[in-house]
Amino acid sequence: MSGAAHQMLDAIKLHRLRRADEPAVRQLIEAALMEHWGKVEAAAHPDLAQLFDHYAQSIFLVAEAGDRIIGCGALVAEADGGGRIVRMVVAPEWRHHGLGGRLLQSLLDAARALGYQTVQQETPAHWQDAVRFYQSHGFTLVKEQAGSAHFSLALAA
Repeated sequence: MSGAAHQMLDAIKLHRLRRADEPAVRQLIEAALMEHWGKVEAAAHPDLAQLFDHYAQSIFLVAEAGDRIIGCGALVAEADGGGRIVRMVVAPEWRHHGLGGRLLQSLLDAARALGYQTVQQETPAHWQDAVRFYQSHGFTLVKEQAGSAHFSLALAA
């Protein structure tokens, strides 16, 4: 990462989702869905209607540059005692500057602190940037099913 990119990344603040963040976070997520699918089907994404309430028992991080929300990601508990990474989104102009890695690392640190042994992630298999991103951060592809790539990461104690 260049010095300028590193300085930009240092200026970004990560914090837990606040109710006041909901409209901007929803807009960021919906823009990413539009980018990849060309539409947003509300029925397929019921969590978007009330993000704060839906993720109240999860770790949902928001990345802010100044007063603009430019990224997000959440860690939710799984029934097996592990965690799952969901809603990882970085605004297009902030991609490839390390923000996704910073968000992911913060979520993985939270998973370790919660005692999770594994973290899962699922992304459309044709989103090759996302597939490469998770693989570059140590996730292992465990299966491809119905167009989705399913990943797992064993966490060191």
